[in-house]
Amino acid sequence: MKRYAILLKKIVSLCLLTTTLAALLPAQALAATPYKPQAAQAYSFYSAIEEGGADSERTLYYTEDYFSEPATEYNPSLASATLCMAMSAFGSNRIFNKDGTYDFTKANYNWKALFQDSLGFRNVQTNAYFTKPTRTDNVGVAMAWNQITVNDGSGFAKTIPLVVVGVRGANYMSEWGGNVNVGLSGDHAGFQQAAYIVLDELNAYIDSVPELKGQSIKLWISGFSRAAATSNLAAGYLDEAIANGSVAARLGASLAKEDLYCYTFETPAGTVTPYTVAHGVDYSNIFNIINPNDLVPKVAPYFNDAAFIRYGTDVNLPSSITSSEAAVYETVMKSIFAQLRSNTPYIVDQFVNKRLELTGTYDGDVSKPQSAAEFCSRFVSDLASDAVKTRAQYSEKYEKSLAFVMDFFCGSGERFGGKANQKKFLAFFSKSVNKAWMFWVLTVHLIGEWKWRRDNFVSAFTEILQEARNSTGVQISDEYIKEVSQMATSIIWEIVGDSPMDNLREYNYYLTFSYGATNVLQAHDPDVCLAWMMSMDRNYLPVTGKYLDCNLLLNCGEYRAVTLTGVTTAKVERLSATGQVVDTKKYTAEFFGSRQLRLLLPVDSTYRVSIHSPSFGGSVSFNYLVSEYSPALNGVKRIFFYKNPLETYTSGMVYTALLPAYSNGMVTPDPVKVGLPEGSDLDYRLAYQGSYVSRVSINKLLRDIRGGSGTELTALSLVPQSTMMADVNAESVVIQAGAGGESLNYQWYRQAANSDVWSPIDGATAPTYTINHPTKNMTGDRYVCRVYDLLANYGYTGITVLSVQPPKTGDPSTPLLWALLMLAGLLCGSGAFLLRAKRRSR
Repeated sequence: MKRYAILLKKIVSLCLLTTTLAALLPAQALAATPYKPQAAQAYSFYSAIEEGGADSERTLYYTEDYFSEPATEYNPSLASATLCMAMSAFGSNRIFNKDGTYDFTKANYNWKALFQDSLGFRNVQTNAYFTKPTRTDNVGVAMAWNQITVNDGSGFAKTIPLVVVGVRGANYMSEWGGNVNVGLSGDHAGFQQAAYIVLDELNAYIDSVPELKGQSIKLWISGFSRAAATSNLAAGYLDEAIANGSVAARLGASLAKEDLYCYTFETPAGTVTPYTVAHGVDYSNIFNIINPNDLVPKVAPYFNDAAFIRYGTDVNLPSSITSSEAAVYETVMKSIFAQLRSNTPYIVDQFVNKRLELTGTYDGDVSKPQSAAEFCSRFVSDLASDAVKTRAQYSEKYEKSLAFVMDFFCGSGERFGGKANQKKFLAFFSKSVNKAWMFWVLTVHLIGEWKWRRDNFVSAFTEILQEARNSTGVQISDEYIKEVSQMATSIIWEIVGDSPMDNLREYNYYLTFSYGATNVLQAHDPDVCLAWMMSMDRNYLPVTGKYLDCNLLLNCGEYRAVTLTGVTTAKVERLSATGQVVDTKKYTAEFFGSRQLRLLLPVDSTYRVSIHSPSFGGSVSFNYLVSEYSPALNGVKRIFFYKNPLETYTSGMVYTALLPAYSNGMVTPDPVKVGLPEGSDLDYRLAYQGSYVSRVSINKLLRDIRGGSGTELTALSLVPQSTMMADVNAESVVIQAGAGGESLNYQWYRQAANSDVWSPIDGATAPTYTINHPTKNMTGDRYVCRVYDLLANYGYTGITVLSVQPPKTGDPSTPLLWALLMLAGLLCGSGAFLLRAKRRSR
């Protein structure tokens, strides 16, 4: 009995000890339960992928477990789920009535069907703009929230509110006009305004939900295309608020960087934040999925005075020029796309270059590397630098008219007399323009009077628009017609110039685009993006051998262009990490004008290029150039080059070039576009019979290969290279670029004495630049010239600093100048007197 009493005392003591410990522990520690991972479940959702007709049904895999990991870690399954979420936020095709009218109240149907009916989220809402006729200055925003259970990071379950925000990325009609509203300064004005609307709507939404207001939350935000740029800026602004401690005031809730999940798709660039900041750790929770073959992410373009980029990390999908395994990845993607769109063939990979020649249209050679990705990058970049030139010029000359055009083409048409009349107008206008264009090509161009016909062109274009309006009943004012005519003429003249026949390269660009636009535009198809996301998500392809476990974050999206001139053939071998040959391709040079071969090679593998001399006898000169291109610069080439001097070799000689792999080529900033990456630090060596060939600078190359006679150019530096002295009474001062040749182009830049910004000088595109009537307040102004050739390879002259001095005492030129002025006055006066006398005598 005593033994039982002792045992009872021990039990009571143990209970008391347990009770005491329980009182000392936090309540949540007692309630904590081990977290059990949740498998993703399949849900159907609908999206207006193609305008008109019925919404398309697709499959989303969703689990709360996606949000257990921090937002700074890229998750391919969350990426595909996010794209599905963004696609459900497209405006539904249910808005289109059979009688041609619209019912915008149905625009949010797909969002509610997914988050309210299928996923069981709460307070599923869309803002007022979502269900009203669209305008250029608004954006549709869809929101919902739910209490989710996630891993707290230590293996225990934690509940937290998840707020989801989808920005409307298709069927947004007139909102297209906001895409071209760049603004004079700061971030892209149209995207920024949309981002502010998103943040204001989100703040009001959180304020209206008691379970969210003032609480710690997780935020899931996304968009496609325009909505992607909007989401990118909105998330970037929130990240900035998180970093400076103001997010609670801005959002109405607490939010950590690791709890802000932002994936955007086919994202235009929208911020002018310095590159190293926007891609820094503060924005490491933003991932932008980019198809290199898509034209849309290449904009906003790089103007000469403004560089737009994206916040966060750009995740580049595989393409032939950015990934050595692209063919393998693309095979799986294309099979998925065929299942999504059984009646739509995949044609992005059928893109070829077009070129005008005396014998007709050159159709390209599909056996050579043809890349929609490279074309899109260079097309947008050159269009911005050649046709638009500067952001200020774009805003002043094009912005308003382009916004009107986008509103007219893409809007619902109720403000212009109805969609039916709109379609009639477009058909009438296209037919008239085709006839008129042939007239201008056959007469104005060929007889060489182009530069005298600009005003006539504006008048003819205006008449065509007015006739189309009067014949179809659309409602467009004469003011807008005139502005659009002037804008179109201005763009054409900036591209073609005063001598159209000297700008064959520009014609080839637009010829290629006119033939290949369908191929390029398909890369922006949401289903193409979805097929890529599905091909890398185990939820969709769990079968071994199908799922593509490629780490897209290692693909920086860069590529290299190897240009060979004066050769017959080249053999390209891809090498493994141990130097073994993985695959081999042979290319034949094109024999139009000069023997030239252009190879586009990814940076994720090492390549060996064997350069073969022509098979016929005699000595032949050739040159070798490697150019590095980066999507971080919207496709604009980096200016870190290696170039061999001209070499003479005979039949049968073989040179070998090695291009090592690299994953990130950022080294030093470009001196004009400060803060942007320049080039890799690789040494692209060229060898013959075991000996390396010496290399020369790109600037000396420009002089030597194009026959220039000027002094060798030096790299642009922020330290003055020379000083130009000028008399305050001088008529003009001339600065020389120091490089010549018929195939070189020039662009002069000026930096005011009290500024650190280099600005291109409008129209200053000659080997020399003339400063007329220099004044004392111009002292300290700096000038530099960018010299580039037909391949877009370029270098900078040294900086010239202007120093304007007062006239020297006793300078004989001063009295001579006064004497000339007096003589001119006498002549003018005499001429006027004689003219009046002649009139009186009649």
